Amino acid sequence: MMTKNYYRFTEPLKLLLVITAIIFLVFILSSCAARKKTFTESNKVQAAEDEPYVVVEEMPEFPGGDSALLQYIGDNTKYPESAKIKGVAGKVIVRFCVNRTGAVDRVSVIKGVDSELDKEAIRVVSVLPSFKPGKQGGKNVSVWYMVPISFALNDKATMTPPPPPPPPPPLPDISTSAVSVVEETPGASSEPFVVVEEMPVFPGGDEGLINYIAANTKYPESAKINQLEGKVIIRFCVEETGTVDRVTVLRSVEPSLDAEAARVVSSIPAFKPGKQGGKPVPVWYMIPVDFKLH
Repeated sequence: MMTKNYYRFTEPLKLLLVITAIIFLVFILSSCAARKKTFTESNKVQAAEDEPYVVVEEMPEFPGGDSALLQYIGDNTKYPESAKIKGVAGKVIVRFCVNRTGAVDRVSVIKGVDSELDKEAIRVVSVLPSFKPGKQGGKNVSVWYMVPISFALNDKATMTPPPPPPPPPPLPDISTSAVSVVEETPGASSEPFVVVEEMPVFPGGDEGLINYIAANTKYPESAKINQLEGKVIIRFCVEETGTVDRVTVLRSVEPSLDAEAARVVSSIPAFKPGKQGGKPVPVWYMIPVDFKLH
């Protein structure tokens, strides 16, 4: 009789303990899942924030400008002896990221020549001093940057600045304009490249491009009267044929200056087109235009 009463008393207690254990287990599993989801979402947000930009309102700047960057690379690059012996020469295109602190990281070879030359190009770019970071919306952001390093046997390694990114040096005192976007030419390719093996080249190089814009830009009278100055950043596409198209104002100053900038860039003569895999391709190009009143 006592045994029956004992089981009657303990059975509900056991059931209660089992139910409590199940509820506790479900709670623990739900908490773990919630923490995992929060962690995953946090990681996604962090990854999105760390994704470098290609073009920003204020591009990164090397201390002393592009000429100082050229000088640094020229002075610090050592031609590998093994490459000299083999008679290996060529241009290594290196891409890297200028992060939010201005430091250089994520260095990689976009177009290689020889394993030894590639390694040397990566080494010298990896030891570049910090840049002034790029900015978007007033905040420091990570930005992709690219440099081609030429190795020539009759000289030490040199670097020549490519078309942007980053943008060429600031232009002389000239005027510019802004229509937000200029219509795209029918039949233009859909998605231009940002970086290619052979970047577009303007007749006469960057200096020729600067001179063309300076000679053909007219400072709007209304902007002169209102004492308006500033830098307009223009992006455009150099199509497979070398023609300029898809002109857009990335950073505006004032409507009349923006419009003049878009106009003069739209009138730029054809470039030697960029190439990828030996074939002409459309490539994005960016140029800043400064307006200053004397």
